[in-house]
Amino acid sequence: MGLAALQLLPTIELFSNSIRAEEKYTSSGVAFFGLTPIIDLIRLWAADFFGNPVTGNDFSKVGYLGFSSYLGAITIPMISGLLFVNTKKLVKFFLGLLLVIFFLAIKHPISTWLYTLPIPLLTYSSATRLFFLVNLAASILLAASFNYLQNSKYIRYVRGTALVLIGLTLIGWLFIDLEFRVVSIRNSAIPIFILLTLIIITKIFYKRKILVFFLLIILVIDLGRFYRKFNTYVPERLVFPSTPAIEYIKNQPGIFRIARQRGPILPANSWTFYRLEAIEGYDALRLLSYNRLFHLIETGEYLSAGSRYSEVDDHVNSKFLDALNVKYFWIVNEPYYQQKPTIKELTDHGFTLVFEEGRTQIYENPHVLPRAYSIAQVVYAQDERHLADLMQHPGFDPRNQAVILEKISYDLTKLGKVTVSDPVIEPNRMKFEVSAYQDSFLIISSAYDTGWKARVENQPLKVYRVNGGLMGVMLSRGRHELVLEYFPDSFRLGLIISGISLTIILISYSFFSRKKLTS
Repeated sequence: MGLAALQLLPTIELFSNSIRAEEKYTSSGVAFFGLTPIIDLIRLWAADFFGNPVTGNDFSKVGYLGFSSYLGAITIPMISGLLFVNTKKLVKFFLGLLLVIFFLAIKHPISTWLYTLPIPLLTYSSATRLFFLVNLAASILLAASFNYLQNSKYIRYVRGTALVLIGLTLIGWLFIDLEFRVVSIRNSAIPIFILLTLIIITKIFYKRKILVFFLLIILVIDLGRFYRKFNTYVPERLVFPSTPAIEYIKNQPGIFRIARQRGPILPANSWTFYRLEAIEGYDALRLLSYNRLFHLIETGEYLSAGSRYSEVDDHVNSKFLDALNVKYFWIVNEPYYQQKPTIKELTDHGFTLVFEEGRTQIYENPHVLPRAYSIAQVVYAQDERHLADLMQHPGFDPRNQAVILEKISYDLTKLGKVTVSDPVIEPNRMKFEVSAYQDSFLIISSAYDTGWKARVENQPLKVYRVNGGLMGVMLSRGRHELVLEYFPDSFRLGLIISGISLTIILISYSFFSRKKLTS
């Protein structure tokens, strides 16, 4: 734990500031918290019993990616045999862990009730994630099972379990609709053959080395086959193509962001491959503060429930696009998407069509603000509810106003303008040359996080949370070099704890090794 502190502490801080506590992702739709239906347990030894998206015959009622829990056809029999023989404490521990995880991951009344409770690190995530631990425990138990290959009682139970799995597979066919049954039958052939092979070789061969050899061959072929089918490799140019529209944006000068209408244009986060910056994306630990600000971009309620998806759909508040440095907006040129209000809202604001390629249209924003800009008015909010009311007011303009939750000792009735030049934007660092003609308030239109530290002439500067989810600083009159760096206190503390832990471990190892040698 000490060694991992440099990662654990920032993760805990990020988790506490994220949308996870209020997100309804796992309980929505047919996901039922990601709990695995009993019939889907057949995927543990017959991965494609319900088809496979790669071969275009997937017919399962749940997603293949999330609910694919394949362990290998011989893994369950090999592990189950350990339940009936005398094993070491470590094996018993992982057997118990495996049974507990299965109990939590399978859909039944108790697990369903449990996932309605707000339990951090468990019920905030899909139950299918528990299969990461299933794979860990199963791999350890499978390795341990090789030590019992000469135990006749163990072998009997392995064969018996293999026969049971074959029987369950055959019975499973009866629960499949006739139109899909042929897929299940065809995709069951390989796992049934492997299970029969396991029964035969444990009957024929008695020497442990021979059994180990054949079992390893089966495992490598079986899991390798599943891996190649699950991870479908294609040329990079098909996943991240170079298109005229993308090249047009990449060749535009300056620092800016893009946005796009939700649809068949640049799937979430794909723009990062092209080094393009956007206001949208997918993030399971999305910051709650930015999430709420994004609701206003969509003309929604500031305090509405969070989501890991940030995507502009039917409506857009163009004032917030200006304030977030959005220079280009991508539109789908199809009747269904053109009928949505988005295009009218953009053109009414002054966006103009500058590029068109097939179904893709790119509009340019003539009112875009730079990454850092000064504003004329700062307003205090008493709490989040008051902040929401202020920002949702039709007269609020994020391009000239800032709402903050903390008091500032400056005279805010006489705020001046700031000239910003030579911006440098890096992943964890931003630098601006600024000239303030009097005391001024500067907004940096990047997501606020307590990990951002600001300084002017190497003197620390307070970073304020502005308009719910952006950053702002108060500048005194004069020319300054403003630098913001991302270095969370939790990471700094984690580094110290990890360093101390490593030192203690090395000293302890050296001491006990020397003591062992002298004894």
